[in-house]
Amino acid sequence: MLELLRKSWWTISMRGLLITVFGVLAIMDVQQQTSSTQAVYNAFSIFLKLGFMFAVSGALLVFVGLAFRRRLSNWFILVITAIPDLVLAIYIFANGQQATMYFAKIMGIWIVIVGLVFAVAAVRVKSVRILLGIIALICLVFGTFVLLNKETTVFIAYGTISYFTVLLGLAIIALGFSARRLGGGRPKNKETLPQGGANDR
Repeated sequence: MLELLRKSWWTISMRGLLITVFGVLAIMDVQQQTSSTQAVYNAFSIFLKLGFMFAVSGALLVFVGLAFRRRLSNWFILVITAIPDLVLAIYIFANGQQATMYFAKIMGIWIVIVGLVFAVAAVRVKSVRILLGIIALICLVFGTFVLLNKETTVFIAYGTISYFTVLLGLAIIALGFSARRLGGGRPKNKETLPQGGANDR
């Protein structure tokens, strides 16, 4: 797991960047709401952006996982991690505007899945366990809140979640750069032995 994080640090950072960009665009759409009609249009716009973000994120993980299949024994973890993103992307594009009403639930499920992935990683990787644990805890608490909240308003669905995705994306970017330094303290080269071998005896 440690080696996987270290070698795929840029993939983690790219995924964090995608999530951050989606959050910023979603916030911009929410702030432009001036009427109920505009709110419905913005909701659909945010949903399409969400589907695009899931599709690119999932495709990136699959590509990197397959590229590392000869260098890492646990490359398949990246592919497995991509499955929820790809499934949600397909669902969004297949159902279109009809699925917009389930935006909060879909985001809640995705955030919980992200939290579980980070929780597992926190158990396996000691070097960045605190950062992984914090991200996992925040995701699990917020995702559960969204899923259990039966009276989800437009503000909660598109406002709060949008700001949360920005913070989550920034945290994942930070994790990516932290993973880049994992195992960086490689042992120093062994001191060069005196030349000469048997002749020095």
